[in-house]
Amino acid sequence: IIEMYLNEIGWGYGIYGVELASRFYLDKHANEVNTSEGAFLTAMLRNPAYYNPYKKMESIMKRQQLVLKLMLRHNLISQEEYDNAISQPIELRRDKPHKRFTQI
Repeated sequence: IIEMYLNEIGWGYGIYGVELASRFYLDKHANEVNTSEGAFLTAMLRNPAYYNPYKKMESIMKRQQLVLKLMLRHNLISQEEYDNAISQPIELRRDKPHKRFTQI
C-alpha cells in the first residue's frame, strides 16, 4: 500500500510519484537518495504547495529536521545516522525543469 501511495502522490509542479519527485528536486533516482534527502522529500508530503523548496526552503528544512527526529525516536535510524543526516546540505536541482515534468 505504501509503495502504491508513494508512486501516486502529488509532489507539486504536476509531479506524481517519488521517482519523479526525486529526479525533479534532487536530480537523482529515488534509490540513490540518502537519509537526509529522503527525509527532505518526506517533509514535502504534508503540503507540497506550501513546502516548496524553491520558495520556502527554511520551512521545509525545519520539517525535514522533524522527520529525522521522529525517525530517530522510533529507532528507524541510529544517532550516528541522524547526526550525519542533519548535517548534510540538500542540493536542489539548479535548473528547475518545466512546469510539468513527466515520465515516459
